[in-house]
Amino acid sequence: MEILAFDTGAVFQAANIRAQLGRQGEVIVSYDLLIARYVRNRGLIVVTGISHEFTRVANLRRKDWTQE
Repeated sequence: MEILAFDTGAVFQAANIRAQLGRQGEVIVSYDLLIARYVRNRGLIVVTGISHEFTRVANLRRKDWTQE
């Protein structure tokens, strides 16, 4: 398993996503927002059991492991 590092740029980009969602009346939990930003920018897939939380982020690939 590779551990992926965050940097200050990642935090600022996550803040931009939060602002965009806020303008649309949507909310996402802070840690999920950071994960979504990182995964989207790296072209990865979020594997989660709470995929509804991540549907709010545009262009984010996700896989709900509870649906298998």
